[in-house]
Amino acid sequence: LVTWNISGGSVSQHAPESWSLEKNLEAVQLEVKRWGADIVALQECPSGQGLEELLLTYDLVGAEKSHKGFVHLYVRKGVEAKRQRLDRGSSCVMGRVLLRGMEVDVVAAHLAPGESGVEERQRQTRLVARACGGVAAVLMGDLNVRSEEVENLCKIGGFGEATYSGKSWDPRKNQNPYDKDLRDYRGAGQCFDRVFFSGGACVQAFLVGQGRVYAEGQPFSLSDHYGVLGFLDLHESYRAGGDSRGSGRCGERRGSLAGIR
Repeated sequence: LVTWNISGGSVSQHAPESWSLEKNLEAVQLEVKRWGADIVALQECPSGQGLEELLLTYDLVGAEKSHKGFVHLYVRKGVEAKRQRLDRGSSCVMGRVLLRGMEVDVVAAHLAPGESGVEERQRQTRLVARACGGVAAVLMGDLNVRSEEVENLCKIGGFGEATYSGKSWDPRKNQNPYDKDLRDYRGAGQCFDRVFFSGGACVQAFLVGQGRVYAEGQPFSLSDHYGVLGFLDLHESYRAGGDSRGSGRCGERRGSLAGIR
């Protein structure tokens, strides 16, 4: 699975004038397809319509308007998925996906922004947690979460987190900067883009999309965020991890999963 805030309404300040928004969206879609994920969550899409190139490989489970653009959730064609309705204001798309005979609730999210949005992000997470009814759940997206919030947010839904090395948003490093308004930014980078999981699921994650593209000899980034790609494992032992036998199986499977990563 993969989540990526594609900054779909803008183009890097370093791109040449000939590099249009349409060309940027085409390149974004080709990059997503290259990663080969079975489930895709995108944020800041320009509309609620599925992206044309992605629809050749994926089905759009649904789209939802957020505070900036739209959230999309896709599954690879042939994967059974049914959209689950969430209360208004969640800024999320939820699908119940059938994987290896297990019903997995997968949520693509773009939670409330800013340091002042802590309580709203908690409210949105509660909406998601209440709606999850499968044997496993994955919440992924641009969660806009600061590191000091993660523990409390995970407690709301009984989630674990797929941590990774680096920062998914860091104007000092990853976009040169992408946005000219942030060229004087000196603050810390953030892991805004995250993958949470619960129940019979476990995820190992890492950053993708850190390379530059070139047009007319100019290097630039496709988005002001990096993507987060995760390997998802599903097994009943993750749900029973508290007992001795479950704990042993969990450890073995987590070790194998980390090896794939």
